[in-house]
This record gives sequence, structure tokens and C-alpha cells, in this order.
Amino acid sequence: MNRTVRSRLASGALGLALAVLPTAAGAQHPDPDRIAQLTALAERGLADAQTALGYALATGDGVGRDIAAAERWYRAAAAQGDATAAFNLAALIEAEGGDAAEAAGFYRMAADAGLPDAAAALALMYEQGRGVAQDFAEAVRWYRIAADAGNPAAQVNLARYYLRGVAVEPDTAEALRLLEAAAGQGLVDAQLALGRLYDRGEGVPRDAARARRWLDAAAAQGDMAAAAELGALILKSDGDPAEAHRWLTAAAEAGDLGAQLDLAALAEADGAMEEAANWWRAAAEQGDIAAQNNLGRAYDLGRGVERDVAQALSWYRMAAEQGYAPAQFNLGLKLLEGDGLPADPVAAQALFASAAEQGHPPAMLNLGIMLANAATEPDDLVEAYSWIRIAVDAGVPHAFDALRTLSESLTDEQIAAGQARAAERPPVRF
Repeated sequence: MNRTVRSRLASGALGLALAVLPTAAGAQHPDPDRIAQLTALAERGLADAQTALGYALATGDGVGRDIAAAERWYRAAAAQGDATAAFNLAALIEAEGGDAAEAAGFYRMAADAGLPDAAAALALMYEQGRGVAQDFAEAVRWYRIAADAGNPAAQVNLARYYLRGVAVEPDTAEALRLLEAAAGQGLVDAQLALGRLYDRGEGVPRDAARARRWLDAAAAQGDMAAAAELGALILKSDGDPAEAHRWLTAAAEAGDLGAQLDLAALAEADGAMEEAANWWRAAAEQGDIAAQNNLGRAYDLGRGVERDVAQALSWYRMAAEQGYAPAQFNLGLKLLEGDGLPADPVAAQALFASAAEQGHPPAMLNLGIMLANAATEPDDLVEAYSWIRIAVDAGVPHAFDALRTLSESLTDEQIAAGQARAAERPPVRF
């Protein structure tokens, strides 16, 4: 759970709110009579009318948008102590890239007047250190005020603090209470967070039924992250594969990376390599290094796509340059064999070494063999033995034969040293 939720709605005497500012320059629904009445009342100093007129001008509701005029009327109403105007003014200043410290001041004014949305917004500024010095304890204090008043965004954000034990003692029960309060108000972030907690058993016993309930609720509101989690949960729970596939596909087509990877894995397991390659491509284009390597492998072997070594090299290199061990190994093989590019054993060995240090067993075997073949000092053979020893333990094909051949040229002391060095190597990860 890592999304900070922003509170964007404020209510006042006229039921005003500054939500997302529209981009259209013209009036949404021209209403000159209402605007004329509001202007007359605003010019007479009525704070409610000034706030309402500011809102109309800020959002283009009944009149053409005029941010400068909206700000003037908000300031006039805020000067009279109108909390909604202060909140909307602060939000407007932030939306227009204005002075964050001034925005924080107006949020504080509205929060002190009892506006929960302003308290939530001020808490977020303390959390992020915008306009005020970063202070998690102050963030918790203002989130608590807003949460106790029923603000769902504050309830979710405060729950994060209790889950992580930041500025408060960890308290999973309190976090769950807050999340359920927000989820009960229909907040997708809370529903998704609860679904994940119950699905993964993070701080609570795993409960697939509760996870399903909350993920269903969030997915039904169109949250694609929830749709992806729901599809995966259905598969894990031996549910309807067709239903799981529908949710995963909806999420994947909306760009959810996890769903794309899940669908690729399912397609590969079913032998539907063309579909797998399509989903790997979608994920690879989003920058996923495992998908980039898998797509490279598909091009390398002609699985689901026409064989294209140049494409394979391109995807291998993309992932390898980001430090992904399997891609480094695959690119190393190409360099070693001179397949699609000039052979370069030195570069290949460097890639095998990088992958081996990350715990990639086949790279360990290749590195060990190359070290043994180029050995000029006794310690080179010990180093080679240590890498091949790990590859043997990991079950890499042909590793045992390589180790047996190498062992024939080593002393008992060298073998013991190689075994000791192998025990100090990074754990196998791939």
C-alpha cells in the first residue's frame, strides 16, 4: 500500500468545492442571470456569494473561466474568514503552481475553522514537505483530525502510518479500522488496500474471501489495479479461469503491467506463444526488464514471432544495460558465439561475471569455465571452481561434468579453498 490519497472536495454554506479544474476556456453552461446575481451580492461583501462566484470563475461554471478573477473573489471571502474560500484558494494556488507556503497558510486557516478536507490537505503538505518543513508527526495530527471527521482520504493516509509505524506505534487493528471506514464510503484506494492486505496476509491472517470482497468492490468502480489483483486472486484460489482472464485482460488492456505479465505467463504455460509475445511486448514497452528479456528470447528462438536475431539483441541489450542478470547472460552468449554481432569473449565474460554476482547459475558455470580456460595462476582455478561448484548445486546442466574435469587438475587444498569461497558467494536468485 503506497499511494497517498489527496482530498479534493470541500463543502461550505453554498455546497462549494474546488475539484479538478477544467481545461475548457468557455463556460460549461452559460448562466448570465445567476452570475449577475452572484456578482451583485459579492460586490456588496457577502462572503458566500464571493466564494460561489470564485468557484464559478475558477471552473467555468456558468461563465468563462477567469483564474485571476476567481482568486480575487476567493481572497475577499477568505479575508472575512470563509473556510471554504480559504480551502479553494489554497487549492487554486497549488493548481496554478503558486506559493506553496501561502497555500499551506490558507489550508491551515480552513482547517482551524473545522474543514476536514483542509486538514487532510495540510497533512499532505506536512508529509511531503511542501510549503512547510516536512514533519510526519504533524502530518499524523492533521490526518487524525480529518479522519475523525470522516474524511476518507485522510483515513487511508493515516492507515499507512499505522501499518508502517511512522510517527506512531505500528497498529494493524487501527489501520484496518481506518481502511474499512474509508472503504465503506466507497474510496477505491481503501478497498484496494484492504484487498491486498487480506490477499497477502500482511499483518492479518490471509483471508481470500475478504480479499475478494474488497477487490471486487474496487474493480467494479473501474480500478484496473484492483482488476489485476482480482484476476490473480481468482487464479490462486482455483476460481473460474475464464473470469480471472476477463479481469486480467481488462487490466492489461488498460496498461496494468502486472496483468500483462500474468497473461504472458498464462499464455506461455498454455503454449500460446504468439499471445505471450504480445503481452511481453506490451510490458517491455513499459520498461519491464524481465519482459524485455523474455521478448528477446522469443525473437531469439522464433517462439510466437518470426526469428529475428537483431530484435533479440536489441531487447537483450536493453534489459542487460539495466543490470538484469538473465539478459546479461543471454547477451553474453551472443557475444561468445558471435551470433548476430562480432564475437567478443572479453565482453561476454564481463556480462557473465555481472550476472553471476547477482546469483545467476548458468552465468556462474560459463564464468567458471572461462576462468579455468584462461587460468595463469593457481588462484584462478580456485576462483573457477567456486563458481562451477554453485552451478552444480543449482542443478545447471553439464555443470557436474565441468566440475569433475576441473577437479582432476586441482589439489585437495585448492578444492577446499574453492568450496569455502563458493559458500561466501551470493545466493542463487534466478
